[in-house]
Amino acid sequence: MNSPAGTNLGGSIGLIHHLSAFFATFGVPEELSSDGGPEFSAGRTADFLRLWQVKHRMSSVGFPQSNGRAEVAVKTAKRLLVSNTGPTGNLDHDRFRRAMLHLLNTPDPDCDLSPTQIIFVRPLRDSLSFVNRLEKFSNPHIRPLWRQAWAAKEEALRTRMARTTESERTHTTASPSHSRGGGVPPEPSWL
Repeated sequence: MNSPAGTNLGGSIGLIHHLSAFFATFGVPEELSSDGGPEFSAGRTADFLRLWQVKHRMSSVGFPQSNGRAEVAVKTAKRLLVSNTGPTGNLDHDRFRRAMLHLLNTPDPDCDLSPTQIIFVRPLRDSLSFVNRLEKFSNPHIRPLWRQAWAAKEEALRTRMARTTESERTHTTASPSHSRGGGVPPEPSWL
C-alpha cells in the first residue's frame, strides 16, 4: 500500500484505495473520524463512505480532546520514522517494520491488551516474541529491578494520563459548532 509521490494515489483517490484495503483486512467500521482535511471532505470520499454505510464524523481543529488520539498517533509515527531513518535520510524499512510490530504488540497499561490482541485476538510474532511468552512480573529470568521499573513506569504513565485528561477538561472549551461545508477557522498563530 505504498503511495509514491506523483501517482494518482494521493488525495481522495489514494484515501479511498487505502480505506478499501483496510476494510477488506479489518472489516468495515461504523464510524470514521477525521479532521475534515480535503481528501476526507471530497465528494468522492463522501460517496465511498455512503456506499459502505460508514458515518463520517469531523472533529474541530480548535477542540483538542477530539483530536487527541490522532495527534498521539501522528507523533508516534513521526518518532518511529525519525528513529529508523539513516544518516543519508533513507528509511530502514526492516527496522521500521520491527518497530511497528513492537508497538502493535505493546499492551495498553489500562486494559492490558495490545492493539493486535484486540484486533486479531493474539499478539503477532515479532523479533522479541520470546518476551511475549514470559510473565513479566513473575518470571525468575527477569531481574526484580526490571520488574519494579516496569511497574513504576506503568504507574507513572497512568498518573500522567489522568492528570493530562483532567487538565484538558478544565482548560479547554468547546469550539462553536461549524456548519457542514462551511469554512474551517484558521489555526491560531501560536501553533
